[in-house]
Amino acid sequence: VVPSLTPGYILALQFSNWYPSFTRVSPRSAAISPLGEDFKRYLESDSVFVPEGSEGVAFESTLSDDGDNEREDVATAGEHFSFPELDERIRAVIREYKAVFPKLTQGKFPSAYALDASWALPASSPLKCTTPADIYLLLKAPDFVTHDCSIESVFGCRTDNLSVCELELVLRKWCPVDHSHEATCFVRSDILSGIMQRYTNFYGFIIDL
Repeated sequence: VVPSLTPGYILALQFSNWYPSFTRVSPRSAAISPLGEDFKRYLESDSVFVPEGSEGVAFESTLSDDGDNEREDVATAGEHFSFPELDERIRAVIREYKAVFPKLTQGKFPSAYALDASWALPASSPLKCTTPADIYLLLKAPDFVTHDCSIESVFGCRTDNLSVCELELVLRKWCPVDHSHEATCFVRSDILSGIMQRYTNFYGFIIDL
């Protein structure tokens, strides 16, 4: 009943492949690519730290009140990273959208790894990013991000004959989302065949729908 998940199907999930067809019914978004090997290496590096120059204001860790510890963490992260061109492209999108939340090439909406790292930003506005540093924190903090960095993990097969699948940074206009109103829709041959509640919490109002 369910067709095999081929590399072609997975490539179709890449943001830049489907967004043009669904722009009218999707949150405003911007995709930034290519990101380069340096950015990929930053995401895969150890420790949680932001690249130099990415802060909107002087960056202070939300995990510790000890600024000395924070500077020590950055210093021991090994390699130093700086992405001035990427920072400016991100700031341009933020100026247009006011606030954004990030996802990578194959990430979900909102991305699973971003939800896993929502503790890194204020609880009152989870996933709301207003500086490049906010975005880097959400991408860097969780383990899920390493999945999108590895083509082999994304496709789950040999990638010798696959089309190019570039890593994209997608910035979606931030808006508060009520989880009780989220659903997963199943479409086959352009026909909506099923709708499933995305989260397993009980929402009483759904019974009356």
